[in-house]
Amino acid sequence: MNESAFHALWSLEAEGSVESPETVAEERRNQTDSTFVSPPETPAIWNRNEIERFKGGDDTDTSIYPPDATLTDGQWIKDGYVSVFAVQPSTVLHRATDQTTHYVGAEGELLATSDYRIEVPDGSSSQERRVSWSIDSHEVETARIMIGGNVDNSFGRQRLDDATPGHTIHGNFTGAERGMTELGVEAEITVTLEKHVETRSCSTDDDGDTTCSDWSSSYSYPSESVVVDDYVDATYYTVQSNNYYTYNPIDQEFKVVTGTGTPFNSIRLPEGDRALGVWNYYTARDTTWDALTVSDRGDTSQFGTTILPVQVHAYPSRSGIGTIGAHHTNTTIDPGEATIYYRSGGSYIAPTLPDTVSVDVPNGTYNTSSEIAVSHPVNDPDAVEIEGIVRGTDADLSPGDTFYREIPTKEPTIDVETTALEESPNVRLDISLREPDGTPIQTDLTDDSLTVAGEAVETDANGEASITLPQGQLPTQVYYQPTYFWDRGETAYTAASTRVGSTLSLSFFVSPIIRIIGLLVFFWTPFWLLDRAFAGDYWPPWRGIW
Repeated sequence: MNESAFHALWSLEAEGSVESPETVAEERRNQTDSTFVSPPETPAIWNRNEIERFKGGDDTDTSIYPPDATLTDGQWIKDGYVSVFAVQPSTVLHRATDQTTHYVGAEGELLATSDYRIEVPDGSSSQERRVSWSIDSHEVETARIMIGGNVDNSFGRQRLDDATPGHTIHGNFTGAERGMTELGVEAEITVTLEKHVETRSCSTDDDGDTTCSDWSSSYSYPSESVVVDDYVDATYYTVQSNNYYTYNPIDQEFKVVTGTGTPFNSIRLPEGDRALGVWNYYTARDTTWDALTVSDRGDTSQFGTTILPVQVHAYPSRSGIGTIGAHHTNTTIDPGEATIYYRSGGSYIAPTLPDTVSVDVPNGTYNTSSEIAVSHPVNDPDAVEIEGIVRGTDADLSPGDTFYREIPTKEPTIDVETTALEESPNVRLDISLREPDGTPIQTDLTDDSLTVAGEAVETDANGEASITLPQGQLPTQVYYQPTYFWDRGETAYTAASTRVGSTLSLSFFVSPIIRIIGLLVFFWTPFWLLDRAFAGDYWPPWRGIW
């Protein structure tokens, strides 16, 4: 591990200045804690190396354990325990001050320590019998990674996988998605003693002299086993949930939405762009290992230790969600071409972190990013990857995946027939909303919006709706705004509109003209008849005007 990576691990260390920083990175980290935009791998490397420095098992007269270890005593085995050292990859998420969750993926690695001491019985001696005890063998014989919770619809604990036993325990596990609420390790400590019994027979004569036979020896090997365990709270984490994508032919944009319902880190998009969630990361040591306890035949003492497991923590960043491009660096701003146009998540009061952790959290409340929708000008569904807040839980999506479904987006058509109502200043608008192939689009059972002159209307199963408006409101606009594409079902639609008034039906204009002609005929016919009957000069009425 290089020096820069080493200094980035210690967010719980007190701040201070270095006299001669060897790198610029070290000097910067000495003034503020290092943060990451993705869960780092460095803690896992550190923990694997660090656990090998544990000195348990060097002396059978002592047991070395962290102060929170649960100790178990047997007849000869004393202060036996096993303690989880690290679960990795995993992330402790700080939603609020009193709301933290330890997220673990479906597969990973568990590290643990185990120790014990052995109380060998005292020997005894008499003229004819001598008993001595010694240790024949001892070991952490077996180790198993365990899962607890509502496992396969049954509450309890079950074995996940075997682990390599010893005073340092290593194990890989799979299958943690089965209702996990806790993850742990169970170990069996075994000791076998050697009991050496020597006997002889003695007799005393009348003079008081004692004569004894030679000693004869017998050996036995009694053994004892104790089972110890330790569990940590753990919640199964995955980003594998419903994700949808589409291509909008009007906007000419590729759109994707995450539907995880759980916190996520980012969405990788075409051209190397990324949409970032609200979470950033820091690493810090597990302070319960700052001091270890040594027990020696009931006497205990503590000593400071440099065996320090490190954990990844996620916290809400003050910068919130956003987008970055492929060329974004600490010194170069590249927002990329992606646009976040929808987000959802819970609202929380920003967490209060330990005083020695110096990172930027939001002021007051913030919103989580459990679901966001992103648009991008490049239509490349294969480029999408959902990055989780637990390292290694990324979902590389491709069309056809169970959790990655395309919803086609179509362009609807709006047809409006306008009819003037007799003896009324109003007109009736008959609206038809259909797909390009004529399939009706129903809005009354959806969150779609169809408005005419600002008034909402709903189409029925036939894709039809009617509304009556005063003629004075024409011309006007009919506007269709569909809901988000992932909420529309099997088919999504683009927005559409049409103008009403410039394309009125012929009857709208002909009917008033016919009425005017009828009135003229009614009033002018008497003049024409009088003129014909009496040869007068009544017709035409405008005679003498020109």
